[in-house]
This record gives sequence, structure tokens and C-alpha cells, in this order.
Amino acid sequence: MALKIIGYIFFYLFLLGGLVSIIFALPGTAIIAGIAFIFALLTHFDKLGLNPLLIVALIAVVAELLEFFAGAIGASKFGATRLGMLGAVLGGISGAILLAPLFFGLGALLGAVVGAFSGAFLLEYLSGKKPLAALQAGVGSLLGRVAAIVIKSLLGVIQIGIITYSLIA
Repeated sequence: MALKIIGYIFFYLFLLGGLVSIIFALPGTAIIAGIAFIFALLTHFDKLGLNPLLIVALIAVVAELLEFFAGAIGASKFGATRLGMLGAVLGGISGAILLAPLFFGLGALLGAVVGAFSGAFLLEYLSGKKPLAALQAGVGSLLGRVAAIVIKSLLGVIQIGIITYSLIA
């Protein structure tokens, strides 16, 4: 019995680790889905069945796609062209990679947000838009990235809720 309790404690610590990894611009929802799948395998799908695992996996796919395109979506809402949206995506990825080593990994979050802003702004400005219009596109991509991180975190909490419900039901 004690070993089972310790197993559940570690399982939830790993799930929380996946949730926290979202802040570091890592694929936290995919990590949560993977941990749930490993748990289900280890317990022979006794408490955590295939249906909840598929739902958790689907949420992970949606969350990761949302995060990937969030800067572009935000930029488009603020008047960016396709070039500005491309700049937001590429800037977000580049910024996350370049700043990941800083601030104990929190640099990835900062890099993703600043990179999305910079990429959208720079490509809009270089394509001939006036500075204010390019700035609006940059702000839109920044807001899109921040919104994606918040929404992705909420989706991670929902994943953990689905897993928990499956275990206690």
C-alpha cells in the first residue's frame, strides 16, 4: 500500500513537472500525455483507459498547434500580412531557442514572446509598412504568444483533471 501511494505521489510530481514546463516554452501538454500513457502502460490500463488517454493526447496536439501558431494569429488580428505572421512564428521559435539558456530556462519564455514580436515587427517594417503599422503587428504577435501560454497552461490543468477523474472514478 505504501509503495502504491509513493507511486501516485511521483506520478503527480511528474504531471506537475509537465505543467511547469509549459512556462519554459517546452511541450508540457505533450509531456503530460506521455507521462499518462507510461502510467497506463505500467498499470496495465487498469485505472487509466484508452478513452481518457486519447482525449488527453488530443488536447496535447491542439495545445501545441495553438502555441505554434499563436503569434501569427495575434499578428493577423492586428493587421499583419502573411509575411508578418511568418515573422512571428520564426521569431518566436528563434527567440525561444536563443534565450533558453538564460534565467534557468525562463529565457525561452521571454525569447518566444520577444522573438514573436520582433519577427512580426521586423518583417512588416522591411516589407514597407509604416513603423506604427509594423508595431501593431508586433504587439499582436506578442499578445498572441502570451495568450497561448495562458491557454496552454489551462489545457494542461484540464489534462491533469481528466487523468485524476479517470483514476478516482
